[in-house]
Parts: sequence; C-alpha cells; structure tokens
Amino acid sequence: MVYSGFILLLNGLEIVALLLNKVVYDNGWNIFFTFLAYVIGLFVLDFYYYCLKKSIRPLAN
Repeated sequence: MVYSGFILLLNGLEIVALLLNKVVYDNGWNIFFTFLAYVIGLFVLDFYYYCLKKSIRPLAN
C-alpha cells in the first residue's frame, strides 16, 4: 500500500528531525502520537477521495 511507505517516510523524517533537535514535543506528545496522526489523516483523506470519486462517477455517465 502506498500509504504505508508514505507514513514511514514522514515518520522517519520526523525521527531524524527529532534526533537533530529540530522538533520538540510538548504536553506528552511523542513520535507514536505523530505516527497515529499521519495514519488517521491519510485514511481520512483516502475516504474523502473515495466519496468524491463515487459522487463524480454518476455525472460522467
């Protein structure tokens, strides 16, 4: 799945930024929560795309 690679790339880049002290987490936030935010965000985006594609298809016929 394309999203798996994209999520791993985003999270990997964030880990590198964290190790280089370019990212600072506050209020108990951590890399796992960031991973979940990417996963949920991309699945919501995919759901919206699916709904949009489904609603446009009847217009093409």
